Amino acid sequence: MERWAYEYFRRQAIEDRCKQEAQWLIDNPKDSIRKVAREFCISKSQLHRDLHELRNIDDDLYVQCRNILRRHKRRCL
Repeated sequence: MERWAYEYFRRQAIEDRCKQEAQWLIDNPKDSIRKVAREFCISKSQLHRDLHELRNIDDDLYVQCRNILRRHKRRCL
């Protein structure tokens, strides 16, 4: 496989994963980050990286997720 094709499909897989995680968080806004990460079998750190990557992929999803995360943070303080 050509290098450019590998990079393209790798990037596409990352974008799809980010969108799936974001949609899960939006559909289940009361779920903690730990629970969402567990559902996707990834670490909390990876989930945060993926959600921040949404800025470059889908700004509307990013804003919705950011607002949910801010509500979570406010609830903890």
